[in-house]
Amino acid sequence: PTDIPFITTTAIDDFANQCRNYEADFFYAITSREVNELKFPGVVRTYVKLKDGVFTGGNLFILRSEIIDQVLEKASQIVERRKNPLAIASLFGFGLMWRYLTRRLSIAAAEKRFFKVLGIKGKAIISPYAEVGVDVDKPSDLEIAQKYLLDLTL
Repeated sequence: PTDIPFITTTAIDDFANQCRNYEADFFYAITSREVNELKFPGVVRTYVKLKDGVFTGGNLFILRSEIIDQVLEKASQIVERRKNPLAIASLFGFGLMWRYLTRRLSIAAAEKRFFKVLGIKGKAIISPYAEVGVDVDKPSDLEIAQKYLLDLTL
């Protein structure tokens, strides 16, 4: 079972193939607002405004298994705050939080701070597939999913 019902093997393969281009301990898929809203109009997601664009977290990640114990506590804190980007930014220090608030935070700067705080190399992977960034975990998501499926059958 999954709460990302529109995920495709193409989207997963693209994510995995992009990951192969980098050396990292943790890979996390993100998608742009434009990509999500083009494919799923009206979708409500938590978006983060960065220097590089406006993104939402995807529902795919790869983590080297040998570092799970090292990052488990901080990862739990991040998951608890996942609907509040400012609260997540605060976990990584005032500098990162300030850059986020002033819209000067880049993906590269966030990755660098991620390494300083957690001691592991993280890499955001920008996916061109909206299916990666759209899940169904609230009634409004279900309505959009049903409309999308209905449109596919027409």
